[in-house]
Amino acid sequence: EAIKAAAGAAEYVPVAWVANVSRTLRYLKERGFWIVGAEAAAPAVLWKVGLKGPVAVVMGGEATGLGRAVEKECDFLVRIPMVGKITSLNVSVAAALILYEVFRQRQEADA
Repeated sequence: EAIKAAAGAAEYVPVAWVANVSRTLRYLKERGFWIVGAEAAAPAVLWKVGLKGPVAVVMGGEATGLGRAVEKECDFLVRIPMVGKITSLNVSVAAALILYEVFRQRQEADA
């Protein structure tokens, strides 16, 4: 379903399904990736964290968030500031905003 929803973008974005997320995050860290986890109560605001280098973005479930083991592997936890009565976004919208911020910072660095 996610691939179908991506409307052709899937061929340009590396996607992996893994059995053990924590182990995979450690593997990525060993290879120079910063692990960025999305959490509604995170101390850091999304655009105040440097995202120009190699990053892996980890999204939790909409109801449960990141698991403790996964959160422990994150180098940064970021939040998307919300105002008013809306206190959360659906995970696909939050992921899109975070990935756009990665893109924005990289474009700015190249300018």
